[in-house]
Amino acid sequence: MGAYHIFGGKRLFGEVTVSGSKNAALPILFASLLFLEPVTLLGVPHISDTEAALSLLCECGVTAEKKDGLLRLGTEHLAFPNKTDTANRLRAGIYLLPVLLSRFGRASLPLPGGCDFGSRPIDYHLAALSKMGADITVCDGTVYAEAKRLRGADIVLPKRSVGATVSVILAAVNAEGTTRLFGAAEEPHIQNLIGFLRKGGAKIYGDGTPNLVIEGTKTLTETRHRIIGDMIEGGTYLLMGALTGGSVTVKGVAEEELFSLAPLFSEMGIRLEKRDGGITAVSPARLSAADAVTAPYPLLPTDLQPLVGACLSVADGVGSIRETVWQDRFRYTDGLKTLGARITVSGNKAVFYGVKSLYGANTVAPDLRGGAALVAASLAATGESRVSNRELIERGYAAFPEKLRSLGANIEAV
Repeated sequence: MGAYHIFGGKRLFGEVTVSGSKNAALPILFASLLFLEPVTLLGVPHISDTEAALSLLCECGVTAEKKDGLLRLGTEHLAFPNKTDTANRLRAGIYLLPVLLSRFGRASLPLPGGCDFGSRPIDYHLAALSKMGADITVCDGTVYAEAKRLRGADIVLPKRSVGATVSVILAAVNAEGTTRLFGAAEEPHIQNLIGFLRKGGAKIYGDGTPNLVIEGTKTLTETRHRIIGDMIEGGTYLLMGALTGGSVTVKGVAEEELFSLAPLFSEMGIRLEKRDGGITAVSPARLSAADAVTAPYPLLPTDLQPLVGACLSVADGVGSIRETVWQDRFRYTDGLKTLGARITVSGNKAVFYGVKSLYGANTVAPDLRGGAALVAASLAATGESRVSNRELIERGYAAFPEKLRSLGANIEAV
């Protein structure tokens, strides 16, 4: 089990350029199976989750060539995969289900994995595919599905779901007829996926709204596409700078994505400014307590919630976070308490009683973003810390210790 060895107490200063968005890259990688001609992608982040996705694509006969920052995916010799075991290593493995149904009329894969923070059902995915004509059964942890050809349908998502929105889009692109999706997620990485598919000839309308219309088409042609910058990574470094009392500038993310966080940041005393082609977080002498609620874009994304929690641990006053997306996403607070934070958790709400300082300790990353929050808190703490399970953190952050060292952090991967 790898770890990060951290000597805290140093303020982070400088600028960092984020990698391509994990949440955009994964659905786009699986969407490449829908293309009959090669796909060239720019900005795919080098993280363990994308490597796992590429392994699954290779099982389907895709050829992958990396050169000069480009990833070329050849889809000329697709074949039904003999095994899909890797799908249980990442949540996005579920996206293989609609694309295999679309290309081969059948699919079987293990239930998706990813971070463990409570029940993460795929009911919305399965219900939508069933309405589009798929015959689906789940047995002993495996999803089995068949459909001679998926058909367009009217689908209403009971709750905003990024994953279910992606699954419906991937299923509808080559389906027979028109699909109308109501209650779609509107996150930037959804728009990036739609842009990618549209370049290949997909007919998708209404992006940027909760209502999408997708007219099925038989073929998608060769295309070249850039993955957007990672908003979550950008927000992570901005919050780390503020937590340590420093100032970090983030480049490579659309301004409007990071500025969507400005109201919450302002409540905590953090000022966002445009500087030198990037976004800078200017922090106060001490952060202020705030009351935060996770919600769909453009409000606080659940993936940044643990980083906000780390900040509230040392803020002046009593703050809170209400988690509305996932169950049991406050497991990281046990690690924060080991570092000296005072926190109470009840159901989907955590209350943070700000302390003046944290102290070094050994903690264990419970999941990707919770692990990043523990690294952030350890950087702000006085003394030496160790955050184990770094493999979980590296699922979503490329060159994580290197980028932190460029900002002045004393951190090593061990």
